[in-house]
Amino acid sequence: MKALEQLRQAWERMRAGQRIAAIIIAGIAAAGVISLPFIGRSADLAVLYGDLDPENAGKIVSRLKESNVRYRLAAGGRAIMVPAEQVYDLRLDMAMNGLPGGVAGFELFDKNAIGMSDFVQQLNHQRALQGELSRTIAQLEGVEQARVHLAIPRETVFIEDKKEATASVVLRLRPGWTLTKRQVAGILHLVANSIEGLSPSNVTVIDSRGGVLASGRDNDSVATLSGTQFELTQGVEKYLEGKVQTLMDRVVG
Repeated sequence: MKALEQLRQAWERMRAGQRIAAIIIAGIAAAGVISLPFIGRSADLAVLYGDLDPENAGKIVSRLKESNVRYRLAAGGRAIMVPAEQVYDLRLDMAMNGLPGGVAGFELFDKNAIGMSDFVQQLNHQRALQGELSRTIAQLEGVEQARVHLAIPRETVFIEDKKEATASVVLRLRPGWTLTKRQVAGILHLVANSIEGLSPSNVTVIDSRGGVLASGRDNDSVATLSGTQFELTQGVEKYLEGKVQTLMDRVVG
């Protein structure tokens, strides 16, 4: 009681500005005390998975809720954080449940195909090719994620109705990475040689920002160059550029 009386007297002696300052300080102190448990809880969190698509993020969150695991979303919902000491156990658990999921490959044919129509089997074969190519390209240095889309026309006996197969490759590169022309040519070769009747000129490669890395008839010249030929071609181009620049300097003075 005596302490409260002293506080009341001190309050009465304060001017208006001092009272406002005291209220602000008290509010900050109270907020700090209240937030301490939450700060402690956030400090022990570690990234379980980062750069997830919404579908995988939703499935993983559902699994965490089922297991009563504390989590927090970060990076606009693309990353999931969990208690640091549970990260590796949770990754094993997620892997056993097929999470995070990726594109399907030839495991599509592990399921019983009895009763499947020819159309469904052809569709599954195309999906499997897309998945396997995506996985392979994603293993290349500098590539974070790859997606391959194939357009394979159905066979027809009428020559005038025949259409050429086409393919599109969408790449998400690692921060700071840029693919060389030789690497792009390798991707063109990989995709074109995996599909019967697919020409490199019908393969388009773009990055996740929409930048075209390879497209159209220009692919034929790039894709047919070996590494040594490509280096020689670059050397000749640089030499000619240098000669032209020298001549221009002489003319201009």
